[in-house]
Amino acid sequence: MDELDRILGEDEGLEPSSGLTRRVMESLEQDRRTPPPIPFPWLRVLPALVGALGIVVAFAVYFAAKPLGPATALEVGTWPDHPLAAPLGWAALSLVGSWAVFRLSMRLAAPTR
Repeated sequence: MDELDRILGEDEGLEPSSGLTRRVMESLEQDRRTPPPIPFPWLRVLPALVGALGIVVAFAVYFAAKPLGPATALEVGTWPDHPLAAPLGWAALSLVGSWAVFRLSMRLAAPTR
């Protein structure tokens, strides 16, 4: 037991390997040279968010102004006669088309596995 106590009682100074300090300093220097991430452009997104919120509020006001009842229920057959039917149809078509082009381009540009 005396031999074990002597071995455990010795204070051997721990020193890092010779390359550890160099590798750590190189890593820190590389991190310092890396540019900071690009912040999200909230000011560019803000008009779209305000516009989308305006559309939601406009529809809410439009549908809230109609009295509820079976005589004034929304009928699918009368939607094409509404003055906003054509512009909303074109807007929906352009959104769906844009989404389809985006998905197709992402699929074509995606790296192969």
